[in-house]
Amino acid sequence: MEREAMPKLLRPVSDCLRQCGVNLDWKPRFDGRPELLKGFPKVAQINAKEGKHTFALIDYHPRVPQWQTVEQFRQGVIGSVDRADRGFAHLHFAVHDIEAWIMCDRCVLMEKLDIPEDKLEKDPETIDLDRPPKTVIQRLHRERNRKYRETLEGVDLLSSVSIARLYASSKHFKRFVDDVAQTFSADFTSLVSAGV
Repeated sequence: MEREAMPKLLRPVSDCLRQCGVNLDWKPRFDGRPELLKGFPKVAQINAKEGKHTFALIDYHPRVPQWQTVEQFRQGVIGSVDRADRGFAHLHFAVHDIEAWIMCDRCVLMEKLDIPEDKLEKDPETIDLDRPPKTVIQRLHRERNRKYRETLEGVDLLSSVSIARLYASSKHFKRFVDDVAQTFSADFTSLVSAGV
């Protein structure tokens, strides 16, 4: 889902950066955690030598034995990048599925699935291994006699998410956007406050 939907979701961020003279290339390079752990340090170091920043977004699942928290995971991966290049390496997370970002924009689910607001999760980024965000969205679809497929419904839902509502509801997405803004001295005020 991320390969198709992320560029659509992040297009307003890219457009805003282009207005600041920064061109970002949102290319998926890593397919899951093993590839990220192996490839991110190399890509970050190569890009850093050219003065380029490397950003990675990945789902955070708390089942990684060596890292019990998002911050431990971030520091573990960034720590594998050469010390001189770490300022160019940026790792961010959807906690604990990308579907949490869909759930952060309550309006999307209320509109697309006709779900009353009181039936939606209060804090989609709370880690609940028994009810991860993906499972919750699958259940909401089933309750409406619909099927949830990441590559169809997931892409449609994620690409419909409001950047402003997601920024206001997701501390992890906010951290990502704030990092991009600070790194490139971009002003995202209008982007993150429109239509909240």
